[in-house]
Amino acid sequence: MFIGRKKELATLEKLYNSNELKCVCLTGNAGIGKTALLQEFARRKHKAYFCVRASTNNANKAAFYTELSAQGIVQCNSGCWQDILKLIYKKAKGEKIVLLIDDVQELENSFSELLPEIIACLHSEVEKLRLLLVFSGRECDYVLHLLGKSKLPLSQIFLQSLNYEDVLPCLIPFSNEEKVLLYGVTGGKPGYLQLIDNTLSFKDNLYNLFFSPTASLLYVAEQILVLNFRQPHIYHAILCSVACGAIHMKEIAEAVGMPNNKTSKYVGVLVEKGLLKKLVPLVEAKLGKQQKTTCYI
Repeated sequence: MFIGRKKELATLEKLYNSNELKCVCLTGNAGIGKTALLQEFARRKHKAYFCVRASTNNANKAAFYTELSAQGIVQCNSGCWQDILKLIYKKAKGEKIVLLIDDVQELENSFSELLPEIIACLHSEVEKLRLLLVFSGRECDYVLHLLGKSKLPLSQIFLQSLNYEDVLPCLIPFSNEEKVLLYGVTGGKPGYLQLIDNTLSFKDNLYNLFFSPTASLLYVAEQILVLNFRQPHIYHAILCSVACGAIHMKEIAEAVGMPNNKTSKYVGVLVEKGLLKKLVPLVEAKLGKQQKTTCYI
């Protein structure tokens, strides 16, 4: 069941209905519902979809040709992945086409030829295309950098957790208090919400999500850190220390066993990623330099 995302769908529809070339980057954490949003938006539209593998250039080239040929949006007999792109552009001169590239965080290392090829072809046809090109992934910095340099029309959508009202259709059998608690423990993330079993009790759901030996979310915190950080053990230690009550920089540094200046760099990254929040007293907010009373939650 697809729920919420009315604003994001409206933005994509507006770009689609512009009837000219548009590029958009859709970013958000794993499990936030990027692919589900793409599928919902692209229903009943002429579309081509490709998900980049964390593999080799050659493997992705072969997959791109095979999968887009199988989707039937264009017919290609050459066996060349570049020709698929050219045929999509040719088709987009006569009708509206959506080209969806998913998991673009893998592009730079696993399919480095795709984006430059896309940009080169777009520049030669930019005035004639009725094409919406959507790049989706946990990180889109590489795509944003190259598209920004290309001067192509570019929009950005950042997916955040669903709000409580959007989530209610998933939680109908539960009491009001249980709905609030289930929303809290899943953080409003569609990837976690879909793990809730409406045929089970609230307590059984909590057990299955977090406490059974095979719980779905038992190791999700470690997985998120490994996925997003080079030294996950340090970030894990910092988050644990804050969760246990070390809210000032000196306390955090002592808890993890590192100097203040080194700890502050890691804490800054966690703040930037949204995993910690920095709280500065109002009387010190204009001072700029961090004070002893600054704290983190």
